[in-house]
Amino acid sequence: MGDSHCPAAVEYLGQYGRAEDAKQLRIGQGRGHGGLSGMWLAMAAFVLVGTAMTMQSPVNAAISRELGGPVPAVAISFLVGFLVLTGVAGLQGANSSVLDLPPVPGWVLVTACLGAWYVLGAIWGVTTMGILTLLSALILGQMTAALLIDATGALGVEVREVTPERVATAGLVMAALILSRA
Repeated sequence: MGDSHCPAAVEYLGQYGRAEDAKQLRIGQGRGHGGLSGMWLAMAAFVLVGTAMTMQSPVNAAISRELGGPVPAVAISFLVGFLVLTGVAGLQGANSSVLDLPPVPGWVLVTACLGAWYVLGAIWGVTTMGILTLLSALILGQMTAALLIDATGALGVEVREVTPERVATAGLVMAALILSRA
């Protein structure tokens, strides 16, 4: 077991980025990562993130209707996100330009494409399936990918055992997806 969630990111930041950024990614070993209270705090935080994601899809669909299509809505969404994050970086004392990035491997930039694909897909999905089914399908996709990534250590994450209980959890989400259309 490594000493971080994402050894590849720590290695990259250690080589190209700021040392303090790499240290921030070194957040413990094993399942605890901050103890039980830290886990519950993280879960609560991500319940709030999930709430925000749920609101994002219908808001983006409304922007899409107003602008005449999903692509301009996605562009507006990304522009506003970029401006907000640039402002937050400035408030945190970032002393260099947000665009002054070290060289990165090309595959790392795929995340921007994945984000755009998610927002475009969510705009389409919310209008065709409704929010509950859309999110059930998204969560099932996320859990399936997470099981594969955990099992293989792909993308530089620490390998984690895929137990029958974890597979059953994904199965319950699949059942929820099926029931959401009943």
